[in-house]
Amino acid sequence: MWFVGFLMGLSERASKPLVVIPDNASIHTAKSLQLCWDLLEEQGLRFYLLPPCSPELNRIEILWKKMKYE
Repeated sequence: MWFVGFLMGLSERASKPLVVIPDNASIHTAKSLQLCWDLLEEQGLRFYLLPPCSPELNRIEILWKKMKYE
């Protein structure tokens, strides 16, 4: 739940709405977090999930690929 705590801290400090684009890691998409996401959306956060298989949209995946083969 550290992810939710981090997002709550962000929402408290932000003066404008925030857009959060988490990857599909289980800690970001667990069904148990849905209630927390609803609460955070009420506080001004908007969530947009990446498609399930889109490593080209995730910078860390590009870095991991480069590290793996070079």
